[in-house]
Amino acid sequence: MAKKFWALHVENVLVPPQSQEATFLKAREIVEGMGFRMQEFATNSVEGAGAGNLIAMNSEDGFKITLHSTSPPEEIGIMISSPCLERAPEEQADPSTEPESPPPRQNNFNLSSSVPRSAL
Repeated sequence: MAKKFWALHVENVLVPPQSQEATFLKAREIVEGMGFRMQEFATNSVEGAGAGNLIAMNSEDGFKITLHSTSPPEEIGIMISSPCLERAPEEQADPSTEPESPPPRQNNFNLSSSVPRSAL
């Protein structure tokens, strides 16, 4: 039986509380445009609180994107994960007979069009 594991990248980005709602809304627009489906989305801009949460997944390739406000809301945490598969030893074949892998997926996240550069 094959073992499944995830490759994960995590990073926090400084985003002032008053810019977080616009950042989450723009991120949602971009992520949905890339074929991801929202699993969870929320913003809370009460008095510039800047709290937000976005979880989206692409069912075609299993990539998952999560954005969340830190507490206090001075940063947005970004997590991007991709499923990986490790074949069991008995399933491994001669690499010279295996089909070519598809080209790596490139995700270009550009939130700068509506979010101040200082917020990124």
